[in-house]
Amino acid sequence: MELEAGLERVALQPSREEEHSQTVDTASQSNTERDHFRHTPLPGDRYIRLLRIVEGDAECISITLHTFPLEQLPDYDALSYTWGKAISADGDDDNNGPDIYYEILINTEPFSITENLYDGLAELRKEVMGYLWVDALCIDQTNIDEQASQVPLMGDIYSSASCVIIWLGEAIYE
Repeated sequence: MELEAGLERVALQPSREEEHSQTVDTASQSNTERDHFRHTPLPGDRYIRLLRIVEGDAECISITLHTFPLEQLPDYDALSYTWGKAISADGDDDNNGPDIYYEILINTEPFSITENLYDGLAELRKEVMGYLWVDALCIDQTNIDEQASQVPLMGDIYSSASCVIIWLGEAIYE
């Protein structure tokens, strides 16, 4: 369901239509041990990455990353999302831990993401055909120097987006 409120798209609240392709056991592995994909360093401080969701109905979500100078960005949407899943009014948050990850492919290499981000990308791949900016995927979260240069740009990144999509999680029916 789309909600209109001043932006082209503000929030998506889908129902669960398919199960996740693969849950990754995190008990004995860190993110970097699970993931084969490694970000290529950005060519400068005023560059960002944008992603494209690969079209198709395959169970596994696949994306490609592309680098652009901040001053020459193509049209893109930005995704703002919660890191954890939504919880019901009775506070049942049994499966809302930060240690639940799902595998996607970035440039054909495996990469682990949080469940809520996976759910959001699964829904967005039905609708978004252009470029998309998602902090957890477009910023190398293992590179402190890159994080330090990218976080100050986030205001520009969100304000330059054609649309900011807000993902609160899948609908909870009580």
